[in-house]
Amino acid sequence: MCRWITFISTEEMFLSDLVLKPSNSLVDQAIDASFHPGFAQRFNHQVNADGFGVGWYHSGGPNPALFKDTEPAWSNVNLIEICNATKSKCVIAHVRAASPGMGIHAGNCHPFKAGRLLFAHNGAIKGFSRIKRKLMAQLTDEAFLSIKGTTDSETCFALLLTNLAKDGYAPKGVSPFEQTEPFGHDRLYSAVKRTIRQLEHILKITGIQEEEVDPSRMNFTLTDGETIICSRFCDKYPEVPPPSLYFAYGDAKQMQLELCDEENKSVDESHHHSDNGSAIDDDGEDDIQDAVEKDLSFQQSLPGKLLKEVDPSSCAFIVSSDPLTKTSSEISWHRVAANSILCYTRGSIPRLYHLNVGGAKRPEDFAFFLVDF
Repeated sequence: MCRWITFISTEEMFLSDLVLKPSNSLVDQAIDASFHPGFAQRFNHQVNADGFGVGWYHSGGPNPALFKDTEPAWSNVNLIEICNATKSKCVIAHVRAASPGMGIHAGNCHPFKAGRLLFAHNGAIKGFSRIKRKLMAQLTDEAFLSIKGTTDSETCFALLLTNLAKDGYAPKGVSPFEQTEPFGHDRLYSAVKRTIRQLEHILKITGIQEEEVDPSRMNFTLTDGETIICSRFCDKYPEVPPPSLYFAYGDAKQMQLELCDEENKSVDESHHHSDNGSAIDDDGEDDIQDAVEKDLSFQQSLPGKLLKEVDPSSCAFIVSSDPLTKTSSEISWHRVAANSILCYTRGSIPRLYHLNVGGAKRPEDFAFFLVDF
């Protein structure tokens, strides 16, 4: 498995403030990804040295720039130069630990790009080789031809793009690869949810979910530069939780200062890196129905500054596999709920949707499948 960061803000930030400078930056997580308070170590790879990628949005147009390489992130001089010289209001960055059988080459490095969309994945689809051919038969021609690598992650993205192409809301004659306008919260959330449900459905009806000891894990992140959608999902939850995932939300300028100028104090995990709310525990007690929306500003158990005290017009939102800061700071890192989708559009309030395991029961969740698996 891997590590990724997704950042969106009303203010530009240097890529280095996310990827290089924090005490637990993404480059640090490539070397040692063992800092994830509140989560079990066994569900995370400690070293992520099989390549990296960073995608960022800029003033030159709606489509992001992308830089990827198969070198370890900590040894790539070009990554350092680019991050120190580049500012953006929206970034996805990823460090890779290749799954068995998945080659190490640039085409397999995340994030993946389609038009103005960026996508990355932490996890694996178990039994992928058994369903790959039939799964690809469901894709639109454009999505199928866009696949350059061999990973399950890129196929998941192609399936997501197929869902967007067939959702009935695209501008007439415009594919997801060509769309220049923002996709919007509802379309992107629905595409991510449907993709998870379709994969869950395939794994179940092919017997893979029952036969495989290890689960399928789907920590996806998707953005069009204005909205980010991040999932934390495991098909064997609550027996096995999904990989770790955290978020931080606060004043953009203050968060930038805290990321790069932490106080030299030991970690106070009880205040800065954990939550008390049952809605975000990995104990299997969450009984919230599928796709119930939760406004995070009312989640009173969050430590530190409550989200409703943040001015949405001047805020930043970060979702990260591990907290970016280890030392004591004003940034509160909150665990993302198991089997949920976290959504945020710049200038708005973050929203959380819970997904029950085995929830792919409605025809619309997998309506595009035509092949009998």
